[in-house]
Amino acid sequence: MESFLLGVVLNSKYTTFSEAKSSTTSFVILATVL
Repeated sequence: MESFLLGVVLNSKYTTFSEAKSSTTSFVILATVL
């Protein structure tokens, strides 16, 4: 049970990191275009 909860926490952190990374990338692309 603990390993399952740990997996959920790590997965949510990884998802948040991926979203932040992709939003930063799109912001850089947008800034480059403008």
